[in-house]
Amino acid sequence: MGELLNLRDGYHVPAKLARAERNRRILELSIEGHRPRAIAETLAREGHLIAPSHVSNVLRKLLAETGEMTKERAEELREMDLARLDAMLVKLAPMIEEGRLTAMDRAIKIIQQRARLAGIDKAPPEREGGDTYNIFAVDPQALADAEEAYKRRVDAVPGTAEEVPELPPAP
Repeated sequence: MGELLNLRDGYHVPAKLARAERNRRILELSIEGHRPRAIAETLAREGHLIAPSHVSNVLRKLLAETGEMTKERAEELREMDLARLDAMLVKLAPMIEEGRLTAMDRAIKIIQQRARLAGIDKAPPEREGGDTYNIFAVDPQALADAEEAYKRRVDAVPGTAEEVPELPPAP
């Protein structure tokens, strides 16, 4: 017979059966929206000792085996996590207003996680030519003054006026 597992209430069940039941419960709690740490705590109360990191591994394996992680389900989980992060920020707001640095630090971490989930933390894709431009506001008069100063400097050096390209007109 297979390996036996001793549960807290004293009776023995085959280890494979206990593992299958635990994995079913992990998936069930995950679908309800619980995070790995909460799942591990719930399972501990039910007699299954498991680390949160192991819960994550089990979920990844189960989802890979069953093919349940469809695009729609992934989007649903992402939206659910974004809503949770938003709720956390709302709860932190009063503490941030009081100037609590730990609350501010936590809010920054939540904002970073939210950006990762939303996909806005990634650099924009490079343009086809590979050129990048920094766009900033320029005072047209300051630009015209800079062009005049440039031309005066170039004109002051003998033999360079013909070699210097003409600057585009100011906007």
